[in-house]
Amino acid sequence: NPLVPRTEPERRMWAEGEIAQARRNMKRSTCLKTVAPTQEESEMLHLTMTGKLLQCVPMAETRMQSVHFMQPQERNIYGKIFGGFLMREA
Repeated sequence: NPLVPRTEPERRMWAEGEIAQARRNMKRSTCLKTVAPTQEESEMLHLTMTGKLLQCVPMAETRMQSVHFMQPQERNIYGKIFGGFLMREA
């Protein structure tokens, strides 16, 4: 038995659900885990890997400015460091 919305609020919720489902399907259809990159994306990857894109900085040209050792008392319940803590340290 298919579900049929009967009232106006149910119809609105049904329509919102269909929009959300279409959005999920669109994301799924363009996910790189299931679909190979397009020609344009492949060219951009190639330019990135060869260092010909202007936005790239080779790792050899970077340097470490600071290191902070985080202690267990500075983490949240998920084992991650709070952004506020890092901002205060910066």
